[in-house]
Amino acid sequence: MTSFIDYYLPQLLYGTQGLLICLLNGLLFLTIIVDKSLRKRKEMIVVAGLAGSDFIFGLGTLIYAISRSLVLANGISKQKISAWICALTVQFFLQHFGQQMLIIINLVISLERFVAVAYPVVYMKLNSSDAAYLLASIGGFCFIDSAVIYFSIYYGSLPAVSADCPVTVFPPWYSQYFYTLISALGFLSILIYFGVFVAYHRAQSALPSNVLNQQSHNAMQRRLTVTLGIVCFSTLFLFTIPYGIFAWGKWTKTYITIGSLLGNMTRMSSIVNVVIYIVRQKELRTAMVKLVIPQSKVSTVTSDASRQLRLRTAF
Repeated sequence: MTSFIDYYLPQLLYGTQGLLICLLNGLLFLTIIVDKSLRKRKEMIVVAGLAGSDFIFGLGTLIYAISRSLVLANGISKQKISAWICALTVQFFLQHFGQQMLIIINLVISLERFVAVAYPVVYMKLNSSDAAYLLASIGGFCFIDSAVIYFSIYYGSLPAVSADCPVTVFPPWYSQYFYTLISALGFLSILIYFGVFVAYHRAQSALPSNVLNQQSHNAMQRRLTVTLGIVCFSTLFLFTIPYGIFAWGKWTKTYITIGSLLGNMTRMSSIVNVVIYIVRQKELRTAMVKLVIPQSKVSTVTSDASRQLRLRTAF
């Protein structure tokens, strides 16, 4: 029983979090990509990129939990292997790549909202393709960064690690850089979002509200701005601050005794954020229901006929 609690229960929790991250963020990503009205909106393309990054991170988390459980079950967790062998595992790349992508895209979301409310004319000239190109550029940067870490591990003289491949396979200098970068970008996104709210309140009175379509558009953008703000602050407490503590530990060479708790918080961030989207954004909920429970052709035809009948009787 003690062995299960000490070794397998943490992996069960780790794997469960990874599975939930994959399911929820995978569903959010597919919902935006499949729904025509959502994928035409540039802000939703960015949200889809964030969900895709979380999915990659969650998949790496799930695979890591399974592989560690297998190593423990075979009784070889205490054996020593080179750090390069751990770096070659799929989960190592997925977790590292996904974490970098999601924190950078979180910063992009803050910038996107700021441009949307402070420079609406410029924002209207952008389209979903521009958002897709931006996400591709972020992915390219993360690939280059991953190449640097692989190069450093391969040519560095790192000590051997246990066969369950802990996170200490990073060179010390890179761990310091990695944690500092993630926490710095996270705090920067919060500062920008404060600017978003200030710019929004200033611009709100200047927006035309005498047209029904404009009123609907303004309401949709207002709700999305608040939703993304909640996500941003949720990420601050569940993701950025824990990584800030890790960064502080690296800079001061202090051992973080609550490292497991902080790690669980960072993984919960990817779950909580999707729940926030689902609860607050009606168009996402509706599209998700259509994706999970496709409407039959009969009900669709009946619905169209009823809609046409209402339009005729209205005149």
